[in-house]
Amino acid sequence: MEERYLVAGSIFNALQYEYLVGASTVRKIVENTCEKVWSRLQPLYMPDKSEDDWFNISEGFYNTTNCQIASAQ
Repeated sequence: MEERYLVAGSIFNALQYEYLVGASTVRKIVENTCEKVWSRLQPLYMPDKSEDDWFNISEGFYNTTNCQIASAQ
């Protein structure tokens, strides 16, 4: 069920009737699955940023054309 929601983009109502379960059951299953996927993948692909990380990211944006035009005005 959760694969149909995540991969195919099925809506909760469609899943509810397809699997003959209640809307709250669909919501709980999808919510639990998403929480587990997030808890496993977030540290690997979206780690928390330190202050130095954010500074380095901002330096990369500062050197773009839009920022140079804005700072020249």
